[in-house]
Amino acid sequence: MLCCHFVSRKSLSQIKKCGFLKPNTPLVSISDLTVNIKVLREKYGMNREKCNEIRNFARRFPIGKFICVIPKHRIRSWISSGLMEEINHFIKPQYVLEFEVPKNSKLFAREHIYQSPREIKKKFPTKMYRNTPEPYKTLAWLKYFMSTRKVKDNLDLRKIKVPELWIQSKIPVSKITITQNNTPIDPR
Repeated sequence: MLCCHFVSRKSLSQIKKCGFLKPNTPLVSISDLTVNIKVLREKYGMNREKCNEIRNFARRFPIGKFICVIPKHRIRSWISSGLMEEINHFIKPQYVLEFEVPKNSKLFAREHIYQSPREIKKKFPTKMYRNTPEPYKTLAWLKYFMSTRKVKDNLDLRKIKVPELWIQSKIPVSKITITQNNTPIDPR
């Protein structure tokens, strides 16, 4: 499966120096999980049983770091959902790294539509997830988090509207095609 990873000039320089694109993002952030469960319990009265269900769900996934990517054939869904605008805002990517997911990689997917500007605009007059009022912000995070599943290939992504992939593999620079980022961000 061909994937895209967006990086800044500084990140690309570090990747080239190291010789690999290395996993550096946890699939399950314990701090995010703890904060969001606390919000769900204290502000929204989520019962202990449901909070434990979320914690147990998180325990099913490997500890360690991953590379977060977008399947190249699904970039259009990221553009139409408004999420490419978010990537541009937070990462300010100058380059796109394209590579095939290595065979035997641990691969997980999440449905990112819940935190997309398109979804948020349906309910609130804001277009960025970070500006979403509570409780929707935490509930959108919970849907996104609980959508995590192990996948093997493109067929496993069919029911995901805006797939975000997480790969637990190092990618040698020699296996990466590097291009200038000219990915459109506007869905129009």
